[in-house]
Amino acid sequence: PDKYHVGLTITLKHFRDIIANRRYNLSWDSGIAITENNAQDDLQYSKAYSLLGDELVDIDASKAKKGEPEVESMEGTTKWVAVRNKYFTSIITPVSRNATGMSLVGTKQKQGELELENYKASVTMPYSENVAQEDSFLVYVGPLDYEVLRSYDRDFQRMMNFGWKIIRPISKGVLWAFTQIHKYIPNYGLVLILFGVAVKILVFPLTKKS
Repeated sequence: PDKYHVGLTITLKHFRDIIANRRYNLSWDSGIAITENNAQDDLQYSKAYSLLGDELVDIDASKAKKGEPEVESMEGTTKWVAVRNKYFTSIITPVSRNATGMSLVGTKQKQGELELENYKASVTMPYSENVAQEDSFLVYVGPLDYEVLRSYDRDFQRMMNFGWKIIRPISKGVLWAFTQIHKYIPNYGLVLILFGVAVKILVFPLTKKS
């Protein structure tokens, strides 16, 4: 319950003469399908991410030049890679050993009036030349829910945009208030109405003075 992941195990046997560069890639190739009736609204939030050490790296395919992909590729300890749209995300994170690099690729393609975006995210895993090597991964496919992502304790929630640094505490405070009210009123429509009324009451003295 309340989990949106699967475990994945890759076992390599007798690959010593096949993997020439002593590494392999595990990739999420398919992006995430558009879920909004207004596709442009969904595409506005579509991106690919990687947590490289403590640095969050991202690409936006909407910035790609015509006929060329938007690409970011780096070496270093990689904790996870992910693709997202407005409300959902897919994440690959190594569990048994650290990835040694990552690659993010974003492309866009004209379809009618829309410029559709697609993303590929890969982690690079080392191959140790053993007769058998087993690597385990966690693959998350689910909602961009702050508390759910944070519960995995792998900094997945860092891909959520809370605005400029100066207003992030306010954004997180609003989110906290929403979730607390939702515990007692399990309908986000009513929560939004009540929150709007509460804000109006809170700022009424300032509004009246202005």
